[in-house]
Amino acid sequence: SFSKNYFNFEKTINMKFVNIVILSLIFFLALAGCECKRDDEHNTTKINMDPELYEEHLLEANKLYLKKEQRDIDAYIQRKGWIMDTTPRGVFYMIYKNGNGPLPEKGDIVRFAFKTMLINDQICYDSEKSGPKEVKLGKSEIESGLEEVLYYLPEGTQAFAIIPSFLAFGWLGDAESIPTRAVLIYDLHILKVVKR
Repeated sequence: SFSKNYFNFEKTINMKFVNIVILSLIFFLALAGCECKRDDEHNTTKINMDPELYEEHLLEANKLYLKKEQRDIDAYIQRKGWIMDTTPRGVFYMIYKNGNGPLPEKGDIVRFAFKTMLINDQICYDSEKSGPKEVKLGKSEIESGLEEVLYYLPEGTQAFAIIPSFLAFGWLGDAESIPTRAVLIYDLHILKVVKR
């Protein structure tokens, strides 16, 4: 019990530290990334930003955030006891019921049932309420990470997929149920693959 409480305390401290580092980098970027010059003619202040310095700090902050996100994903997988495969761009997936239908290819239409969750298991969307989704691979408007994982799931397959935020809705979220920079967990059931 003590070790569990200590682990939770240490995890909270680590997350706070990462957040402080990210906020410090953003603050430093605001201060050091720009140079103020006085314009005597109009008595105004112009801000000239050093693009290279700005980009360097932005990349560093983004790397820190992605490392934190990867640790969160790894902890989630470990907590669930899942053994997952990974697509080339970094989508994790685990097939828990094999389908024996055709494997989707670019141009095919895929119809699937789904449940979309956040990494805290909060359900955002459920096809039991909204109905199954149907997409044409290569010409769909779904998240790039979700489309990528569909290529690995034959008709009839049921699988879990974990999509990092940069392959989901990124900085913006979806302005409805998915917040900014959210890792998404999908429970997918491939109902039909219509070959082109």
